[in-house]
Amino acid sequence: MRYSDHRAIIDIGSNSVRINIMGISKEGHFMLVDQAREKTRISAGMGEDKMIRPEAIERLLDTLQSFEQIMQVYQVSDVQALATAAIRQANNQQDVLQIVERKTPFSLTVLSEEEEATLGFLGSVNSLNESDALLVDLGGASTEFVLMRKRQMVQWGSIPYGAVTLSEKFANDRGAAISFIRSQLEKVDWLDEAKGLPVIGLGGSIRTLAKIDQIRRNWPLDNLHGYSVSAKNTAKYLDEISRAVGARIRRMRGVSSTRADILRIGIVPFEVIFERIAAPFVRISIQGIREGAFYREYLKLNGHHPILSDVADFSGKNLQRRMGVSEEHASYIEWLFLELYDQLEKDKLPGERRLLQMAARLHDIGMGVGYFTHHQHGLYLALHAGLLGFYEEERMFIALLIGLHRNRSLGRFSRPYSQWLGRDMMQRIERLGVLLSLAERLDRTESKTVESIEVTEQALLVKLKNAYRKNLLEISIESLRRPFAAKYEKEIILLR
Repeated sequence: MRYSDHRAIIDIGSNSVRINIMGISKEGHFMLVDQAREKTRISAGMGEDKMIRPEAIERLLDTLQSFEQIMQVYQVSDVQALATAAIRQANNQQDVLQIVERKTPFSLTVLSEEEEATLGFLGSVNSLNESDALLVDLGGASTEFVLMRKRQMVQWGSIPYGAVTLSEKFANDRGAAISFIRSQLEKVDWLDEAKGLPVIGLGGSIRTLAKIDQIRRNWPLDNLHGYSVSAKNTAKYLDEISRAVGARIRRMRGVSSTRADILRIGIVPFEVIFERIAAPFVRISIQGIREGAFYREYLKLNGHHPILSDVADFSGKNLQRRMGVSEEHASYIEWLFLELYDQLEKDKLPGERRLLQMAARLHDIGMGVGYFTHHQHGLYLALHAGLLGFYEEERMFIALLIGLHRNRSLGRFSRPYSQWLGRDMMQRIERLGVLLSLAERLDRTESKTVESIEVTEQALLVKLKNAYRKNLLEISIESLRRPFAAKYEKEIILLR
C-alpha cells in the first residue's frame, strides 16, 4: 500500500545510526515502511578528550548520505534527525553539527539526557502493556533509566557510559567496570524505589539476551518486542557472557558479529541495575527513541494524549485500517461473539475477554491477501504485522482464534505454538473458535440480522429480524451444527 505522507526519524547513536520511514495515510493510519541501520561507532576513540575523530565523522556522513537516497524514494515530507550521547558529550560538537549541515541536507537536534530518556519512555510505553517497571536504555555512550508507575514517568536518570565507551575504558577488566558502574549508580538514590519491578530493556546489548533465550528455547516467533527473559535465564546468560573471552563470545548463538567485541563489558550497566533491583524478568522493547519521537508528533497532531491509555485498542484499530477491514462488520461480529461467549461459557479465564474482542475485530485482516485462505493469512498477520499491547502467548491465542474462524482445525498451522500454550489451552481455543465461526456465519450478508440470543438447557436460540430470510443462514451454519453440539451439547435453532 502506498501512503500519502512519509516521515523520517533518524537516531544517531554512539554505536549505530538508524532511520525509520513511517507511512501515514489520508485516513490517519500509519505503518513502518522502511528501516535501515549502519554501524558507525562514532564514539569510538573519543577518549578522555571527548573528541569525535575525523574517521568517525566520515562514517557518519557516508551513512547520512545513504539515508538521504532512501528518503528520496519515499519523497519524505519531514525528517527528525536526533543525536544522542556521543555528540552530546563531544567537545567538538559544534564542528560536527556544522560539517553535517554543510555536507548533507540534515540539521541535527542534540537531545539532552532527559529528552533522550523521555523519548525512549514514550516509544516503550506506547507499545507495551506494562504499568509499573524500570526502563533501562543501554546505548553506546550513555545509559538512561526511567521509573514508570501507572504508565507515567515519575523518575529518570542517566550515566554517561554505554556499551562502546565502557568497553573502551575498561578493555577486558570486567571487575573494574562493575565496580565503576556501581559507584556511578550509588548517586541515583531513587533507584531502590524500583526494587522488585520488571525491567523494560532497550538497546542492542540487552536485545542479545532475548535472542540467546529464543534460540535455546526454540521459540516459534522471531519478533523480540514484548518478549520476556526470566531472572534465572538472564543471570545464566550474563554469567556465560562474563566468562566468554575472545572468540568464544562470537560463537555464542544469538550474539551479533557487530556486537561481540563490546558485549562482555558493554552489558555491565544493565547487569548491575538488574541485580540491584532484583527484577523478576526483563521485557524487551525494540521501540525506543525513533518510535517515541514519532508517537510524540503523531499523537499530538491527531488529538491524542502523548501516553496511550490502551495500547491494544489503539494498535488494533490501526491494524484494522491498514488492512482495510470493515470496522462496522468487525464490531458486530465482536458483539455476537461476546454474546455467545457470555451465555455459553461458564468458566471464563481472567483477561480472556480482551483477547476475544481483538480476535473478533481482526478476524478478516487476511482478506487483503486472498479470500480462500484469509483465515491462515489472518493468523500470520496477527503474529507478525505489529499488533501491540499483548504479550507473546496472548498474541498466539488471538492468532489461533482468527485462524479457526473458517476452519474447525488448524492442523499443521498450530504446531509451532501448541507446545507453548499447552494441550488444555489449545482445546479451549478450538472450543472458542467454534463460537467465532458461528458469529461470522450469523452475519453472512453483513446486514446485522440477529436480534437476540438466548441459551436454554438444550438449545441456542437465535432470533432473527423479521425482514431476513433465514434459509440463507440455515445453509451458512449447517456445517457448524455438529461441532457446536460436540463442544456445547446444544442444538442451534434460528427463529423469526
